[in-house]
Amino acid sequence: MDASALEPDEAAKLKLRHILRDFAPSESGRGWVGRSIRVPVHSESFAVPQLAIAALKWVGFNDSGPHDKTAWCMEGRYRDTHIALASTKFGLRVFVEGPAHGDSTRGAAELDDAASGAVAFTGTDDLEDKPELRSLVDGFISQLMAGAKVFDRHVMSPLVDAQVTSGDVTLMNQSARLRGAYDYFRWQAQAFLDGHGDEGLRRAMTEMGERAASQTGQPWFFTPFLTRTQMQYCLTAMATAYFSWLEHVLVLSLPFGSWEPEQDDIIKVISSTWTEKWALVIPASNTSERPLAALKEAAEEFRHLNVHGGFGKGNRSLLVHTPMGVLPARLTSGARAIKASVVPEAPISFVDACEIFDATDTFLRNGPLSLQMRWIESGLQVAFDAETRRSFRDTIAQGPDAFEVLVATAVELEDRMMNFDY
Repeated sequence: MDASALEPDEAAKLKLRHILRDFAPSESGRGWVGRSIRVPVHSESFAVPQLAIAALKWVGFNDSGPHDKTAWCMEGRYRDTHIALASTKFGLRVFVEGPAHGDSTRGAAELDDAASGAVAFTGTDDLEDKPELRSLVDGFISQLMAGAKVFDRHVMSPLVDAQVTSGDVTLMNQSARLRGAYDYFRWQAQAFLDGHGDEGLRRAMTEMGERAASQTGQPWFFTPFLTRTQMQYCLTAMATAYFSWLEHVLVLSLPFGSWEPEQDDIIKVISSTWTEKWALVIPASNTSERPLAALKEAAEEFRHLNVHGGFGKGNRSLLVHTPMGVLPARLTSGARAIKASVVPEAPISFVDACEIFDATDTFLRNGPLSLQMRWIESGLQVAFDAETRRSFRDTIAQGPDAFEVLVATAVELEDRMMNFDY
């Protein structure tokens, strides 16, 4: 995208000239005086640091980065004092020129200026006894925050809407977090059932359940029923987590296939049901019908029961008055939906759920999403722009080996970026 898209209109320029009146580019031929003093910047000051970069670029600050452990470093002058804002591995830092002070424990070799690349040291300077310098730094941050807000409201917001429409977005890969919730509740349910083969663990889980229910720690006559009930809690949470993970994976799989933003708006796709996401990503076939049907049953049986205030969807919780007594509205097809029995069926339901979810995992990892799952389960972020979509599709067409190289390269690059190794 052309940088001219970030040019403020005249009204925004008027605001920026007033707000950033104390900012100016560095003077050619004039170096930093004394040592650079490092001051940490609270993360909430610039929730989106790129807005601060845009404001600083507009007033003529120069980006001297990247350096080792430093993604970028914007240099210029503030109130005729050399100053810089840098993004380091250890957080945002302001660097300001100033005389040497005896309170630093770092050696002279470490006191390079902000342009040298040695700006990522964890040590910072205490400005409590330097009120003038503290005032300078506070003023710099305060005015820059105001300038960043102008770019937020008057420059970036219209651009963001256009970029979303064209699919020029990236989605953070949260599959590990969502899968972790599923694994957590599944582990708990299994521990209630058989302690994962450890009788001591099973007893410990039972005792924990008793304490949670009675809050007295004393054995309870209804302990067997309680354990099954608590397994049901775990099962519902486990199923909810699984479908959250499944929807997440389906959305992240979009740019690897034939998805085009002009046909299916990304916001609408994200807001759609999991079955609609499935239909968009996974072609209908004989092999996909079975896991889809099993998942629909699992959603009704294990997850949807608790929606709409615990009454489920449609008439699944209704008991109809008839000459033969009070019967489930769905009759035999809906009998299992009524969960008011004295002894819950959680152990049987838990085994059924595990079989369905395990079969779905196998289908996804070995079926039509096998390569997509390789990327997603590597923890990589997923970009949706046209160039990335072409790259994904071209590499997939070359076969699994080529895609594996793409994944390995992306993992290495992302690791370097996360570690600020530039």
